[in-house]
Amino acid sequence: MFQYQKITAVSATYLLVADEHGKLVYIGEPDGSLAEIEHAFKTQALQANHQLFAEAEGAMTAYLTGAVRELNLPVGYATGTPFQQAVWTALQKVPYGETVTYTELATMVGRPTAVRAVATAVGKNPLPLIVPCHRVVRKDGTIGQFRWGVSYKRRLLQLEGISLS
Repeated sequence: MFQYQKITAVSATYLLVADEHGKLVYIGEPDGSLAEIEHAFKTQALQANHQLFAEAEGAMTAYLTGAVRELNLPVGYATGTPFQQAVWTALQKVPYGETVTYTELATMVGRPTAVRAVATAVGKNPLPLIVPCHRVVRKDGTIGQFRWGVSYKRRLLQLEGISLS
């Protein structure tokens, strides 16, 4: 059974989903609609309210205002293949204020020739911010894509002291 709640962090609202073990499994896009999580969890029953959400709201606000560098919240993966989950786990090892390329990330997961598959996995990351996919850039040093939009990715990188073209 999954639970969800809408929270506000800084100037946006986010829909968060937690599993029955009290782990976050999904963060919806800023100011997204309930349809986003209904689509992502179409076969799951969702209930509102879980104590984890108040903690997540405070942590996300602290991160987005620069008060903390990492979001230390319990996470779980309700979606994704084992390969995708390995990519998401590797993303959590990229330090605050640093970036990696898709090629470097592919090497980190032991699949140096699977750059496109790694990029696809990054794009399907269900937990942006906590699993910092915004820290992945193109090999040529340009910013690349982001599920929540390039301008949001640029904002997150600038928050961490990184400026890219």
